Amino acid sequence: MRSRSPFLCRKSTKPAAWHTRPEMSVIQMNAAVITDVERIDIQSLERPTLRPNYALIRVAAATLCGTDLHQYGGKIKTPLPRIPGHDFSGVVEELAPGHHKFHEGDRVVVKPSFPCGKCEYCARADYGSCEDKKLIGLHGDGCMAEYVLAPIANLVPLPDAVSFEAAANLEMFTVAMNTMKRVQPRLGEWVAVLGQGPIGLGQTRMASLSGARVIAVDVRREALEMAREFGADVTLNSTECDVVAEVKRLTGSGADIVVECVGAKATVDLIFQLARKEGRVANVGFQVGAATYDLIPIMLRSLTIHGVGGNGGRGQYETVIALTESGKIRPERLITHRMPLTDAAKAFSIAHKKSEPVLKVALSLNAGPNRPTLARG
Repeated sequence: MRSRSPFLCRKSTKPAAWHTRPEMSVIQMNAAVITDVERIDIQSLERPTLRPNYALIRVAAATLCGTDLHQYGGKIKTPLPRIPGHDFSGVVEELAPGHHKFHEGDRVVVKPSFPCGKCEYCARADYGSCEDKKLIGLHGDGCMAEYVLAPIANLVPLPDAVSFEAAANLEMFTVAMNTMKRVQPRLGEWVAVLGQGPIGLGQTRMASLSGARVIAVDVRREALEMAREFGADVTLNSTECDVVAEVKRLTGSGADIVVECVGAKATVDLIFQLARKEGRVANVGFQVGAATYDLIPIMLRSLTIHGVGGNGGRGQYETVIALTESGKIRPERLITHRMPLTDAAKAFSIAHKKSEPVLKVALSLNAGPNRPTLARG
């Protein structure tokens, strides 16, 4: 039997005692639901009921992430049925009493890792330090629905100049910011970024903004073209050249920093051939059981290894939104496909099978009069 999600309601429930609104008929919403491996259905479900310290968000835009595709393809085992998704933006529909930072109608983006609400940190409202955060869409129902409940602590104000679509596509840049804070690129250093999918392109852009010289590596010409637009100084197609020889020719002794964004054995093995002695390495790519490390090259080359499992929290979203507002990053440029929620099955199929060139897919929700629009400002 499916465990009940803390984020979306499946069964009708009466309002809690603190909820002052009169009892009313159940409100339905549409949601994209993974019902089996490589199967998405659009279902009509009960809209979530407001609870203390939460906001009800009317979702405007959501984007597909690698985690969603791993769930859809069965690589990540998730209790089904499950509403996927964690990258989204929208409008505050309702707000729990006692909170004054946000108001109904505010445009927001939502940090996707929700605090547990039970630990000592959460008890004193230090939600950023919670050690048991859960990613929505993975540990509970996600954002590919017309409405979703989100902790008020996870809301970030969205300026009018940043579109809902761009705001739903910030995660790769927040992950990249977390990476750069760890590897600390210095002006003029060489950074090799292996893989130019959405996560890798985010790394390329942030490394470029840091003043480093960036070498972007991939097998797809369209991805490398985007990498050049995102600031890569050199692009290498690994099917057309000897990447190790080219990096050594450019850098002399190897890259100061290597950022691995694929998680495959071939790219993990490349790290030790590309990084200079005493270089820094960041592992960002993730594939279940695909690659492991040999410790000997790490020791012999005195490499510093950083594992980057997400955005790291603590101000990353706020900073990336400011960079988007200023035009220094353009998250919407990564979106190659735009579809309504009702076409979610098609969207997942294209993104999973790569049946056509695709980087990011955006789903639009809540279309119609008085609903959020994707473009603004």
